[in-house]
Amino acid sequence: SAKLKIVAVCGSTRKGKTTAAGLKVALDAARALAPDRIEVELIELAGRKIDSSAATGAAPEPGQRDDFPALLAKITAPNVAGIVFGSPVYVLDGEVFWGQDRIELLADALKSGRGPYSSKV
Repeated sequence: SAKLKIVAVCGSTRKGKTTAAGLKVALDAARALAPDRIEVELIELAGRKIDSSAATGAAPEPGQRDDFPALLAKITAPNVAGIVFGSPVYVLDGEVFWGQDRIELLADALKSGRGPYSSKV
């Protein structure tokens, strides 16, 4: 029978760095549980072109490269039993900036010298 597959998707813009390394540890641990039944794959988004127009149902610009269809095929394959997502996380004075899209907020916090935000939720 086909092996079950666990796919990890790394959202960092830095290929092969900390986020990818953390995902590799998780994938190696999963494979070690049953190496004869589990295969793993790390997919790094760094350097890939993902056209966001697909999310809105619009067609990409003519000639525009879009790596999403190939990625979608990998994560929706019939033998995929699990998907792990990894995103860079930055912490400043206890405040968490989660995801590469928050790097500008982190830069602003560093420049301003403000204290961390807190929530009373």
